[in-house]
Order: sequence, then structure tokens, then C-alpha cells
Amino acid sequence: MLAAGRAMRVFVWTALAGASLLAEGCASSGGGSGTGGGNSGQGGSVPGAPAGVVATAGNAQVALSWSASTGATGYVVKRGTVSGGPYTQAGAPATTSFSDTGLTNGTKYFYVVEAGDSAGMSANSAEVNATPVAPVSAPAAPVGVVATAGNAQVALSWSASAGATGYVVKRGTVSGGPYTQIATATAVTFTDTGLTNGTKYFYVVEAGDSAGTSANSAEVNATPVAPVTAPAAPTGVVATAGNAQVVLSWSAVTGATGYVVKRGTASGGPYTQVGTPTATSFTDTGLTNGTKYFYVVEASNSAGTSANSAEVNATPVASTGQTPDVTITVDPTKTHAISPWIYGINFDAGGGGAPTFTFDRAGGNRWTAYNWETNASNAGSDYIYDNDNYLSSSTTAAEAVRSFVAGDQGKGLASLFTVQLQGLVSADENGPVSVASPPDLTRFKTVVDKKSTVSGAAFTVTPVTSDANVYIDEFVWAMD
Repeated sequence: MLAAGRAMRVFVWTALAGASLLAEGCASSGGGSGTGGGNSGQGGSVPGAPAGVVATAGNAQVALSWSASTGATGYVVKRGTVSGGPYTQAGAPATTSFSDTGLTNGTKYFYVVEAGDSAGMSANSAEVNATPVAPVSAPAAPVGVVATAGNAQVALSWSASAGATGYVVKRGTVSGGPYTQIATATAVTFTDTGLTNGTKYFYVVEAGDSAGTSANSAEVNATPVAPVTAPAAPTGVVATAGNAQVVLSWSAVTGATGYVVKRGTASGGPYTQVGTPTATSFTDTGLTNGTKYFYVVEASNSAGTSANSAEVNATPVASTGQTPDVTITVDPTKTHAISPWIYGINFDAGGGGAPTFTFDRAGGNRWTAYNWETNASNAGSDYIYDNDNYLSSSTTAAEAVRSFVAGDQGKGLASLFTVQLQGLVSADENGPVSVASPPDLTRFKTVVDKKSTVSGAAFTVTPVTSDANVYIDEFVWAMD
């Protein structure tokens, strides 16, 4: 029995529009009497707090579920942003699940659930929490992919793709693929090793995460190359004295892009740099006649410079007054009819040709690379690509041609012989020459049409055979 005039808290569970709402208010007891106590009404009891509450994060939302409380006719879901509250009512579902939407991704939310019936509301459930997150999607394809060639390897780098947790590197040997996966990387770099120098390789990169893998990046390519090394020291260096000058020549060095010529006035140095030619010859001018000069040559490229060549020396001398030159003048007004027999015989000095022949020719493939200084020759690919002494085994300069002319003269024939203008002549008589990468400059000498352009030395019928050049005007002069 309640005393008249005392206030009493009353909980009423009301159904509106399908949702259960809890109203709280005050009622005054009249003169009547009632029974009960606590939060009970009409002799009912409050349900137990919900158990098994689970919060599952989604995109800007949290889905909650729990086990049904016996006797409960509805529930109240409360939310806070700090563990332990305070909490604000977020919903009042009649079922055992609720989705709290419109939340901020990345913010942690804390939840409790109450169960209610006509007798009142339970205590809070155990607190649960969840942090909404944006949905994961496959990342974009990597951009800025760069391939840098090295020695038997290619280094790849690219810009990071937002959200990517790893990358797939694929390689092909043809542009556009097919590609084979060669690596997975978590960083934005990868080095592909064990490759073949000189082969072009093509690459694409994919970005990936838990949602999947991107499309291929733009294709890049690189060709591994062996490292450049400093060249070997030049060989075959020859110093030829002239008037106040020394002409130097040497054999080409594989891999060299230039040379350094150094001069001293004492054997063994010290030497001073006097020239940096890119060709295999150099003329040191402005020297003092009668002074002996000593020379060494280095070969160089982007990787460095070789050791010194073997030292050579020469002593410039004043000119003898002889002009080392030959002038050939063709006067088209002074012509003669060509004999019908002019092409009737070729190299007939010892063959006993028809007596009506008046002209004999020494020419053709064998003479194209004829070295008049040593009589070495080469028929090229027209016959056997050999350096040999086929034309003459004599070591006397121009003997192959002299003996040919002498034989013709003995038979009353005029002679025609070939002058070498194609740039190279045989440097030795040592047999087969490699055709893998012609010409093999270690097996040929350079043809110089006019000796005075590279040397101040006078013409001679006993030319130096150890230098790098063969002089054609000197050949014509010697035959005269």
C-alpha cells in the first residue's frame, strides 16, 4: 500500500509504428493501494541484460547482434565514443540486431544493449566496440616505372600505388608479351639478375592488395650490357722522323675511343702530353732537327686510360730538298685508239701469249689488297680470304710488280698494274683472316695516297715495313 501523496517512478513500454519505445514518468498515488516493488509493474519482472553482443564494422556503419533475452519485448541500443560511456541511445529495435549507420570511418564506437518489457529495462549488456572502415578495392596500376640496364641485370623502380600491399613484376622478351612473373615485391624496387647482356627485356608491374591485383603498368624495356673496361696499351707504335717533325702511327686498340701521345727528351721519361688524336696516327710538329725525341702512346675510353705503349724514338732532320710527291696529269686531248688486243691477255709475263698482244694487265682481286712494301696480298672473299705471298715470296719492295713489268718488256708488251686505293692492304703473310667482323685491322695496313700528308720523310725504294701505313705515291715513284 503506497502512502497518499508519495511520488512513484513508472516505466511504460508502448508500441508505436512497429518500434518499441520506453517512456519514463512520474505518477502520484491517490488513496488507493497497490502491491509490488522495485521496477516491476502489474506483478511482472524485468528481463536479464542481453548476452552475446557482437559488433561488426562496415563502411560507415556497425552491425550489432545479440542473443534474445527471455521475456524481452524490445531492446535499446546505446552508443558512446569512449569506453564506459557516456552512451547515447542509437536505436530501439524489437529484434536482436541493429545496424548503426552514418558513422565516421576510422572512429572507434562503443556499444551496450538493454532488454525491456512492461516491467522495465535491464542493466547494460557487456560493452563491445567496432571501428567502421571504407571497403578495400584493388589498387591502381603502378606508374613511373623505370628500367635501368646493368651488367647482366636490370634494376626496376616505380611510384607507390595507393593502398597496395605488394607488387608483381613480370618479364617478356617481346614487346607486348607474353610476360612471365619473375618476382613479388613489397618495396617499389626490384633488380632482375642473371640476364644475358645484349638481349632486350620487356617489363610490366602490377599492384595488389587483399581485394585483388591491378592491371599491368605501362611496359618498359632495357638491354643489359657488360661494363666498359679501360683498353689495352697500343702496340705497333712507329715513329718516323721528318723535317722538324715526327710522324707516329700505331695499331688500333679494341674498345678505345681515343689516344694520348706523350713525348720526352730522355728515354724512360718524364713525358709530356702533346696530342689526343682519335685516329691511329699523329704528327708532332715544331721540333728541333737533330734532337732525339722519345714517345709513348696510351689508349683511352670512358672507363679509363691504358698503360703506356712501348717507347719509340726518332730524330727530326732537315729536308734534303727532294719533294716527296708524284703528280700524274691526264691530257684528254692526247689519246690513242685502244688495241683490239688490249683485253686479250692478263698477267702473261711467263705464259707465252699470242705474239700480236701488245698490252698486258696485272690486276683483279688478288692485287686489290697488294702491299708493295712486302709483296703480301689477299684475294678477299672472291677467292680464299688469306694474307699470303702468292704474288711473290721476295722481300724486295714491289718485286711482284717489277718482275711482271720486266717479263712484259722482254716480250715487247706494255704493262698495266693496279694501284691500291680501297684503303687497306695486307699487313702480313700469315694465312686465313677472320671474317667474323671484317676488316680485322690487326691484319691490314692503312693506305695513304699521299705520303707528305702524314710524313716529312723522303721517298725511298726500301720503305719501313714496321709502321702502320703504305704510301701509294711512293709506290708509283718506286716503279718509275
